Amino acid sequence: MVKSEVEVLREMRSSEGFSSQGIADGVPNKKKLSNKFFRMEYFTKEDDLVIHFYMPDAAKPDDAWRAYWTQTFPYVMDEVAQNVFEATYPRLEAAYIADHELFSYWFRARGFGLVADPDMLVKRFETKLSEALAVARTGTLGSAS
Repeated sequence: MVKSEVEVLREMRSSEGFSSQGIADGVPNKKKLSNKFFRMEYFTKEDDLVIHFYMPDAAKPDDAWRAYWTQTFPYVMDEVAQNVFEATYPRLEAAYIADHELFSYWFRARGFGLVADPDMLVKRFETKLSEALAVARTGTLGSAS
C-alpha cells in the first residue's frame, strides 16, 4: 500500500494539479478534522477521496512522538483503512511525506469519492482510527491526552 515519496509527489502534482481554466477551478475544497491523535484535511478529486494526515497540535518534537508518528500511526492507519473501506492496494494507497518540515501522510481511496456521503465515510474513518490509536499508543504518549 505504501509508495515511494517521489512517486506520491508526482501523482499529487498531477492529480491535484491546478486547472488551466483558472486557479479556483483547480483548488480542492478541503475539509478539516482534528483530534488528539492527528489532524486531517480531506477532499474528493474526481472519483477519489484524498486525505492528508498531520501530527496533532499537541505533539512535541521528541522521540516518543516521532516513534508514534513513523511507526504506530502508519501501521494502525493501514489496518483501520482496510477495515473501514473494505479494500486494499491498489484501491487504497498511502505514503509518508517529509516535505518542508511538514511530516504528513498522504492517503487516497480510489473510487470512494463517489459514495453517497463521503463526509460520513471520512468521519467514520476518523473515529475508528482515533479509537484504534487510543488502544495502540504507548504510555509515553499518555501526556498527549
